[in-house]
Amino acid sequence: MQANVSSTETTEVGNVAPVGVAAPVAETAPGPEAGVASEVADGFILHVRFRPDATIWMIDECPSHFTPQEWYNFLCSRIPDRYSPRMGGRGDFRVSRAQLEALKVRNPS
Repeated sequence: MQANVSSTETTEVGNVAPVGVAAPVAETAPGPEAGVASEVADGFILHVRFRPDATIWMIDECPSHFTPQEWYNFLCSRIPDRYSPRMGGRGDFRVSRAQLEALKVRNPS
């Protein structure tokens, strides 16, 4: 048995109006490469990914003198207002280009 499919819809006042068909959604490009910050108009988005035990699995723009966990802790201590938690064990820091360069040259101590 075929489902009853109609190309019209009854409105609140009983008038019949045609229902439009949505255009197909284009596929989006794949996400950012691991370790590379996404550049936006006002700076960068540093992506963070967490392991199930809440340690850092991956974080963008990590300088060589930091481990990923140290870089995350350093950013949280210096720019906590720039962090946004996300679903699925992710988060991001939104920073300007100047802020990012200044943070990257600092030593952990």
